[in-house]
Amino acid sequence: MKGINKSIIMGNISFIEAARTTAKGTPVLNFSIATNSKDAQGKDVAEFHRITAYGKVAETIIKFKKVGQPLYVEGPKRTTSFMKDGQKVYSSTIVVDTFDLVA
Repeated sequence: MKGINKSIIMGNISFIEAARTTAKGTPVLNFSIATNSKDAQGKDVAEFHRITAYGKVAETIIKFKKVGQPLYVEGPKRTTSFMKDGQKVYSSTIVVDTFDLVA
């Protein structure tokens, strides 16, 4: 059976790293989107999602969006690991394949 790896996030841009390009010249943008929800006690809880965009998607987001503005993204979640202080740490990122510049 084929699996599905798709994340859908709509929230406000909370952080934008400086844009960069790959060795082959492809634009890359790493940023985060904050979403809000309520916990069991009704308290607001913010969740921050790491997002990566490539190519024209990255260029468009850089051109039209700023911190605090809303953005809708869809894409697969990618998890990587690395060593930090002798401990294996995991980090998940959503790679944008579809987006909408929410007004």
